[in-house]
Amino acid sequence: MSTTANKSGLDEDIDFNYNFGNFNPDDVEVEDTINVQFVVDVSGSVSKYVSELNSGLNEFVERMQKSHVADKVFVSVVIFNHKIEVLTGYQPIDQVQTFDFGKYIDGTTALYGGTRVALENALNYREGLENAGVNCKTLVFVMTDGGDNEPRKGSASDVKSIIDNLLQEERNFASFETMLFGINKSEEIEFNNAAAAMGIKNVVTIDNTADEIKKMINFISSSVSGASGSANAISVANF
Repeated sequence: MSTTANKSGLDEDIDFNYNFGNFNPDDVEVEDTINVQFVVDVSGSVSKYVSELNSGLNEFVERMQKSHVADKVFVSVVIFNHKIEVLTGYQPIDQVQTFDFGKYIDGTTALYGGTRVALENALNYREGLENAGVNCKTLVFVMTDGGDNEPRKGSASDVKSIIDNLLQEERNFASFETMLFGINKSEEIEFNNAAAAMGIKNVVTIDNTADEIKKMINFISSSVSGASGSANAISVANF
């Protein structure tokens, strides 16, 4: 991966020529999809609860594979620490493999850079589906246990610009949702500030316990299942 500065002055440990390996939009056989984008913190501190995180996200995959919306659900996962990596581009839920985040745990927290990369792919794939005649809802779930401490990987304003540009069109209001899960209740103020700076309107702070992570996964599963209807995809009141 490149570690040289790009034109915007960001000294990146990321590669802007990502091969996301997204499923070909022209091969999608349903009329509408639910695109789930996970943006997952794998910095060093996540080691304290990575087994619970693995269990939770793998449970989500298993549950969605058996759900009534299984044929509509596509999942992509981007992870970040001091680096930003793509674990999988958008794939049908029945093709998503078991996750093991433990082998990536290391380093610091490029929250803004990781979220930016994930959003860029989410919106590119969304556009590709629309061009192929497929309607879609996009749900972006960011999970982190700390604020950004890798400013040269990206800024909050980078993320906010992407979200603001998309939401200039009213038709996207009910089909695009973002949510930040702060997995550290002692940092609630920092999570709220980071989300506001990125333009993420939904924020929930939880503890890094098995019970709290299970609640998070239950909420995400319900949001994805509910996204097949006409209502907004995420309703924080239900958490």
